[in-house]
Amino acid sequence: MLILIFSIVLADAQDAVVQAPAEASSATGAEPAADDVSEVVVVTGTSAPTPLSDAPVATRVIDRETLRNTGQVTLDQALEQTPGVILLPNFRGSALSIRGHSPEHVLILVDGRRTQGTIGGAIDLGRFPAERLERVEIVAGPVSSLYGADALGGVVQLITKRPDAPWAVNAAVSGGGYAGGDPRDARAVFFPAQGGAAGFDQLALDADVSFRQGIADGIAGVGITGLDAVLQSDDPTLTRLDGVRDIAPFARFGVDAGDHRLEVVVDGLLMEGRGADGTPAGARFDRIHRTQTWDGSLTGKFALPREVTLDLRVDGGLYFDALRQDQRGSDALDTLEQTTARLVRSVAQVGGWVDGARRHRLDGGAEVLAEDLSADRLSEEQVGRQRGAAWIEHLWRPLDKPGLTIVSGVRVDGDSRFGVAAAPRLALRLDPHRMVTLRVSTGSGWRAPDLRQMYLAFSNPGVGYRVAGNPDLEPERSLGVQADLTLAPHDLVAIDIAGWHDRVTNLILTDLVGDPVPGQLAVYGYVNTGLARVQGVAGTLRVGGMSPVQASVGWTALDADDLTQQRPLPGRPEHQGQASLAGVIKRIDLRATLTSTLLGPRPFYTGETATSAITTPWTGLLDLAVRYRPVPELELFAGVDNLLDAGDPTLDPTRPRRVYGGLRMSLAGRKPVPVPQAVAAATGVSR
Repeated sequence: MLILIFSIVLADAQDAVVQAPAEASSATGAEPAADDVSEVVVVTGTSAPTPLSDAPVATRVIDRETLRNTGQVTLDQALEQTPGVILLPNFRGSALSIRGHSPEHVLILVDGRRTQGTIGGAIDLGRFPAERLERVEIVAGPVSSLYGADALGGVVQLITKRPDAPWAVNAAVSGGGYAGGDPRDARAVFFPAQGGAAGFDQLALDADVSFRQGIADGIAGVGITGLDAVLQSDDPTLTRLDGVRDIAPFARFGVDAGDHRLEVVVDGLLMEGRGADGTPAGARFDRIHRTQTWDGSLTGKFALPREVTLDLRVDGGLYFDALRQDQRGSDALDTLEQTTARLVRSVAQVGGWVDGARRHRLDGGAEVLAEDLSADRLSEEQVGRQRGAAWIEHLWRPLDKPGLTIVSGVRVDGDSRFGVAAAPRLALRLDPHRMVTLRVSTGSGWRAPDLRQMYLAFSNPGVGYRVAGNPDLEPERSLGVQADLTLAPHDLVAIDIAGWHDRVTNLILTDLVGDPVPGQLAVYGYVNTGLARVQGVAGTLRVGGMSPVQASVGWTALDADDLTQQRPLPGRPEHQGQASLAGVIKRIDLRATLTSTLLGPRPFYTGETATSAITTPWTGLLDLAVRYRPVPELELFAGVDNLLDAGDPTLDPTRPRRVYGGLRMSLAGRKPVPVPQAVAAATGVSR
């Protein structure tokens, strides 16, 4: 069937008299052809919104249609084929690693605001429905000069969709299940090195309504995901996961007054997971895990004289987690662990061009942040910290031919627990020829240990371990340099070459504390290991541009080492390859996308020396997604993830083969409504 689809696509391409639409621009998350994205305004790499074609800082953009082409329901699954990105799945979702940096070194933003609810120091990307997103922007390397703490290794910003019609109703329904040849694979996704029979069924629903009338616009909706999993084993000590339910409501309302805009946003996530645990002594526990996350923001954008803009923002977040373990037949070992985290942040930013020739632009701002954490098991009843920051950024365009843009900036943060941290950055873009663009940047980043790493104690007697916080942790710091070269020798050909070198001091890793004692829980804690190095090169070749058929191939070579312990950092492959083939039959609006990823061996450690490393074998992943639109209001999609069912059930936490399908429905007013200038400048929506 696959050969037949692409044979028809190739034949259709030869007869095509019009170009394929922009949505076929990329199958792997790479930027589409330049003429396809010249109107896209990116908002992550610099303080000021900038057209992607002029961006001085390398920014990878994954647009809405590319996300849809993957056929995936959640963001983590949609990003799985992105070059330089490694997903680390666990029983609560997936975290993201960029160019070898740990997930906690990657800052996740949603429309400019921080999100609550980290798991293991990182945000679970599985909580974000792909249907809700307009695009994703990825900036690799230290970006603390703009965002402060947590942007040590990069920033991923999610831009949610905006209303562009008088009214619209959208809905998407999908379902799928794991169909791995080895039933242990599904279990290994959640608990590596544990066997057992498994079966999964997943159902997802996402729906929203929106409007744009006069000066007002709004959108509201909900995403619901259900995962039924029956994990069984003859060993009563193994943890069993029965199912997870997610409900994610959201709403946004905005008012425009010329070039001014006010907007309020609220979104949430309610999760419930049920399962069972066992101990070697034979005790059995029923487990219920409930989580609530609520985030909200109030933003204002104002146009001042002389093309100066003023942005004001207030964010707030609340995270609540409750884990109950109920012993069967007794209450002697019953436990209830509750955690509550709160965050409040306010930001003010002003910027504009300082000369009529638009060669110099200044942007600056200030931020105040406060967060606290309370839990049943803390060394203190309640812990918190406050942070204040100020930053400034200067953009200078000294030359037109060849084009030269220089961006310099610095941010200074004052933390109530760790003192003052400064993060400078210098970026340069050179366009010596219309076919050649070179971007080079250097900067520093830092990340303060989160409050859980410092104070939270977590026990899991069913598995036999506990995690103890370390209040003596020091902030992690990084210094890096990146270079990105883009070549466009032809309208249908684009070549990207990137190299980077980052050094991280005071790197925080989880390690065994002391020697294991028979009959007692093993204790794991967080430690500053000293110095780490993350460096590598990557290349991508894209062919097809806006034609009905596109292909791409890329390779990443990574060197990620713990220089203190003289061993590679765990979980990072030295080599990673990607390839894709995408095509569209315009006459019947059918498109197919075939993507593959090849992951090299990855080391994991069971002790404190490199000799105790366990290395995964080479892993090849192949995904197929097909979309068909019989009428403009209806789209059908189906696909298979991990078509070859690759992965080692003992070592490799790769998701097993998964088959899925679904449909999308959309009804909207027929007259598009132009997006006001204030909205476009604030969010990067094309005008």
